[in-house]
Amino acid sequence: MNSQLAQETGIVIVFYQPNNEDIHHAELMASYYQVVIVDNSPHAVADMAALNNIVYIHRGENMGIATAQNIGISYIIEHLHQLNYLVFFDQDSRPAMDYPQGIVEEYMRISKHIPRLSALGPRIRNKQTQEEYTPGVHHEKREDFGFVEKQFIISSGCCIHKQTFVEVGMNDDTLFIDFVDFEWCLRAHSKGYTCGITDSMEMDHFVGRKYLALGPFRDIISAPQRYFYQYRNYIWLARRNYIPTKWKMLTGVKYMLRFAYLPFFFPQGFRCIAYSVKGICAAFSAKHSANRQQA
Repeated sequence: MNSQLAQETGIVIVFYQPNNEDIHHAELMASYYQVVIVDNSPHAVADMAALNNIVYIHRGENMGIATAQNIGISYIIEHLHQLNYLVFFDQDSRPAMDYPQGIVEEYMRISKHIPRLSALGPRIRNKQTQEEYTPGVHHEKREDFGFVEKQFIISSGCCIHKQTFVEVGMNDDTLFIDFVDFEWCLRAHSKGYTCGITDSMEMDHFVGRKYLALGPFRDIISAPQRYFYQYRNYIWLARRNYIPTKWKMLTGVKYMLRFAYLPFFFPQGFRCIAYSVKGICAAFSAKHSANRQQA
């Protein structure tokens, strides 16, 4: 392991009611890298703040992944000046200890070809199916140096240079959870940046609770409460001019079709629909209208 590069690499992890394995893996990461944990759980993890190479920030309430990541990013920019590369993980991500250095090395290599590289991620395998994960609405362009340009990538496992946040801005914390990484990547693209994945690295990741397959059509099934944020945030994002028109149209069609099949093919389908309706109402209410334009 390149010790100099490891000293420039910071890990950002968001906790929400982590289990013992989540905590232990974060502690192992801190043996090699500086780790910043932002904990949205009601109760703090005992003794974690005293561990070397871990900055533990307990918020005491669920502020959402966007705000929690922003807190971690801001702490690194303001206090940990030696860190230049930020690598993000969900609490249930289980990368090998050399993964952060590997994705940073790939970021540095690909940046020589693409100077305005915003975020670089690995190939994502759905941990449940072991199939490579690709969003339902996506566009990609393959380069001959092992890079696949994408419109957006998921945050878990990705590497971003800290200076990029200064130029692009932080996560949109009004979104709370769904479409946070999607929105940031597209906002970066509107400012002349490119994101994508490297062929040289891969990582397992939980993608929703399960798939619902209707012939060739597949939909990722989430917890019922997540449908509130999906529908609310979709309507908010559909109003923004840097969000692709194709995504707005195809996602809108898919979201309308859910009302026809979720109640009949998923045990909690009616709850999902109820939260979807709440999200639609919230998107148009004054109370939830914090829908700032960022480009």
